[in-house]
Amino acid sequence: MEFLITYKWLILISFETFAWLATFYMFYARYWLQSHAQFLIALTLAGLTGYVPHITLGVLDYINTGKISFFIISIITLLIIGATLGKKYIIKIDQSIHQWAIQKKKKGAEGRF
Repeated sequence: MEFLITYKWLILISFETFAWLATFYMFYARYWLQSHAQFLIALTLAGLTGYVPHITLGVLDYINTGKISFFIISIITLLIIGATLGKKYIIKIDQSIHQWAIQKKKKGAEGRF
């Protein structure tokens, strides 16, 4: 537990980065690979790496310090932003990528004839 408390910021940033990579892979699996199974795996990984470690680190930090620190406030802020604004932006990004993928497929189909 000492390791987790000592490197909590690095762990938090690492998991947040991995969650975003899983999110981008989710779009890749959905539109380029057209694999529902890989999409679900990436969705699960994005959710697990985006929420579970954050909450766990926050709880461990609170148990260790006994007070609400800047770290816990940062985690709460990230979770609120992710659940509200982040969801809206993910939907916008999804729509944009979907339109782009449709245009690419049309161009690819036209080039074959």
